[in-house]
Amino acid sequence: MAVTDPLERHQQLALMRELAQGENGLRNLCMWTLGVAAGYRVQEMLNLQRKDVLGADGEVVRKLSIKPGKRKGNNLRTEGIGEGAREILRDHLLNMEKWGRRGRNDWVFSTKTGKRPLHRCSAWAVVKRASVLAGLTGINVACHSWRKTYLLELYNELKEKYPDHQIYVILRDKIGHMDINTTLKYTPFLREGDTDNAKRNIDGWLTEAVNEAKRVVNSFRK
Repeated sequence: MAVTDPLERHQQLALMRELAQGENGLRNLCMWTLGVAAGYRVQEMLNLQRKDVLGADGEVVRKLSIKPGKRKGNNLRTEGIGEGAREILRDHLLNMEKWGRRGRNDWVFSTKTGKRPLHRCSAWAVVKRASVLAGLTGINVACHSWRKTYLLELYNELKEKYPDHQIYVILRDKIGHMDINTTLKYTPFLREGDTDNAKRNIDGWLTEAVNEAKRVVNSFRK
């Protein structure tokens, strides 16, 4: 299996612009943005239902939890999601309602009919095609890239506050690995020096990136 790469922010923005193209642009943009914000595995993301992302008040949750049975492993993992991810998720859910998909058990990322979740191979094809159109050469971009990008963002946020040995323990727990060695093998890119991801907080940057990419969605609908 080819090793996927994390994306720096200028690469993410180029990818997000391409993901936003077409009739499924809002869904695809939401899938990537939420993946970077929460760091879940692709199948965990595709298994999400509306009841997982909406609170009792009908508003998008601020903390996303994936329960045992919906994720690899047996432990509940809860991840806060920033306003940028919540905004695009809110827009996507409202768009789903236009197609009559407002039930609590409806899939967040579904096929065109809405009867089943998007297959992981289809999600892979969406991200891969967007990466090619965005001109992201020399790196391997796939759905798993959002999970590694999540770790890269988190590492850059923590590296000024903690020594490396503590950071990797935090990363292990946040990503849901059982063994610290798995995390170390998973993240060689964290030991390759600074990237442009270190310049700004991820929540603020994602909000701006989502708004820019959504202009593509809006122009497609006109």
